[in-house]
Amino acid sequence: DEFKFPAEVNISAIRGEEEASQIIMTTGDTRIDAYEASISDLTCGDNTLSKDNVTIYHEKYITVGAAKEYYHTNGMYPDCLVPFENVKKVGENYIEPNNNQGLYVSVEIPKDQAEGTYKGQLTVKIGDSIKTIPVTVNVEHGHITEETHFLSCFQVKWKMGEGELDFSNEMLDKYNRTLFEYRLGASNLLYRNEHTDKEIQLYAEYAVEYSKLPQCSGWCVPGDYSTPKNYEYHGKVLPNANYRHPEIMIKYLLAVAREGMKQNVNPFEKAYMYGRDEPDLNGVGDNIVQVDGFLMHHAKEDAIALLEEEMSAQNAQLWSEMKESIMGIPHVVTSSSFMNIEWDLGEEDMTYCPEFQFIETQDLRDKYRLSEDNDLWWYGCCNPDYPYPTYHIDDTVISARLLSWMQADYNIQGNLYWATDYYSAGSYGDLENYYTDNAVRSTGTNGEGYLFYPGKKYGVDGPLTSIRLEQIRDGLEEAEMILAIRDVYKTISEETGLQFTEDVFMNYVYASMYSGTRVSTTNEVFAQNRATLIGLLN
Repeated sequence: DEFKFPAEVNISAIRGEEEASQIIMTTGDTRIDAYEASISDLTCGDNTLSKDNVTIYHEKYITVGAAKEYYHTNGMYPDCLVPFENVKKVGENYIEPNNNQGLYVSVEIPKDQAEGTYKGQLTVKIGDSIKTIPVTVNVEHGHITEETHFLSCFQVKWKMGEGELDFSNEMLDKYNRTLFEYRLGASNLLYRNEHTDKEIQLYAEYAVEYSKLPQCSGWCVPGDYSTPKNYEYHGKVLPNANYRHPEIMIKYLLAVAREGMKQNVNPFEKAYMYGRDEPDLNGVGDNIVQVDGFLMHHAKEDAIALLEEEMSAQNAQLWSEMKESIMGIPHVVTSSSFMNIEWDLGEEDMTYCPEFQFIETQDLRDKYRLSEDNDLWWYGCCNPDYPYPTYHIDDTVISARLLSWMQADYNIQGNLYWATDYYSAGSYGDLENYYTDNAVRSTGTNGEGYLFYPGKKYGVDGPLTSIRLEQIRDGLEEAEMILAIRDVYKTISEETGLQFTEDVFMNYVYASMYSGTRVSTTNEVFAQNRATLIGLLN
């Protein structure tokens, strides 16, 4: 009882946001064979926020048997979100005796919704008992656009086929488009890809189509570590066959550029190249990552040279934008250790992507940015742990949410996560139950490697999402608010001639929630700071 709040839903959000609340139902000694949940339209005077903008999810619980000591405890944790109607169809809308069951109520605020306080009701029937829960949604002044201004690489394709019993490009497309709904970027655009001309053209069509979607925050230019032994390129002889093949990269760049010109769009603004995973970056001489960067740099130049006459004749302005974007495609290389050598980038492309904890200070962020005009990405996986931000199930969800606040604060251009669909009991084993069995999958960390769950069992054509994904999107939406506030202050400064930014005020907000990249806050402090953020947009 000491943890209970009144049974009500209270949400504040701006236009363009999706924000949520939870209702927890608690049973006694009797099993609830079936519960029902529905919501009304919400009204504010003559204005209506349609119930079609509200999704009620049934929270499924997953077993955490080895919770980190600094997180919470072992037990059943809510994560997978299934639309209530889909749970009902398969007869899983029951609650066992002496158990909790969560409802996740998510409200999408249309971009043209009138400001005001909207009221309605959530009706929950548990057995013979009907409870009417008041719902209040405050649509605040301000808005964010669908566009996401941070690149990201959230990978799909590891175990999607096993989980969905569907290995098609069409299913992969549904997974990627769900990522875009969460303001995230894709990695693989084809489920199987042998780099044939037909596949390269299909890949280009997907890349251009995705790049036109405002919420898509990235797509990957494929490469292939298959250069012939003693291959020579731009004066460099490669002694083995384990380098990025520039001719394959060039084919993709040509195909995507031509498709972009055909559809009158620059698709390369959202492009990145995913380099090697956690290589040794402290080697000497012809470090393999530097060689890859050399090959990528010249592949971009060669692709531009091959296209110059053809593209400039069609649309000189668009081609000029494409060229600049192509040369700016980051070569993202992850690292799980400190980098000790000094990189002198000349003909090499390299964007450092360390784990969150390795760029905790401004000095380290400056070092790993490699040059003033170079991008900087970061990533997390099984590492780090508390007090650094994570996507772990047994961590607080505010941790995942604050990651994007830090990203806006520190000007980190990209975020990488290695797997969203690792539906596996280990390196090779399959799961009997993806939704409730052990939360440890690929590593010894709860929730690592998956943010999705297979949708097929519940009649969903594509993936089921998770509470963690919802929090990632919430954080990205708040990061967009920070960027919008930054633009407002910049405009005021230019118009008044007074040199000031939002930093003086926002630094106090940031300091109350994290230091460096270490999270240190509470629900109450976070809620106050979110309200402050919304207030600054008024």
